[in-house]
Amino acid sequence: MTAKSNKLNPSKYLKTPDMVCDFRELKWAGKDVEKGGMDHAYLNDLVDFPTSAERLAEYIHAETMKRIPSGIKLTVTIWETPDSWVEFTDEDL
Repeated sequence: MTAKSNKLNPSKYLKTPDMVCDFRELKWAGKDVEKGGMDHAYLNDLVDFPTSAERLAEYIHAETMKRIPSGIKLTVTIWETPDSWVEFTDEDL
């Protein structure tokens, strides 16, 4: 996942405007399912859409945008193999 901004922002962990966004908010999907993420989970039990890489990237993008400050350009990349991946960006909305 990549985040790009033309300004620095505060976060719920740091009240001064010194970061694009907190990495904790970008890494939520990689956490174990018991901690609110998607790792070590049967994805079909977590979401109600086909679990293609494209749909997962779209879902992670939407959920992450809810967690980060507005105005950040976000790109979510899902890798299936070392040479097969999909990216979902703000322009894809």
